[in-house]
Amino acid sequence: MEPLYYIGLEVHKKTISYCVKNSTGALYSEGSLPATRLDLDRWMKALRRQMEV
Repeated sequence: MEPLYYIGLEVHKKTISYCVKNSTGALYSEGSLPATRLDLDRWMKALRRQMEV
């Protein structure tokens, strides 16, 4: 079974910032993307692990 990852999102009008951590709290990745439905959908589909948002 793959480890569980958690995603925190900070949503603004023009951008969405994200932080991904594993179940121990270690940082996996962070960044930002444009706040459009298309960009968010592409980003979510690119995630390959089981994650809680």
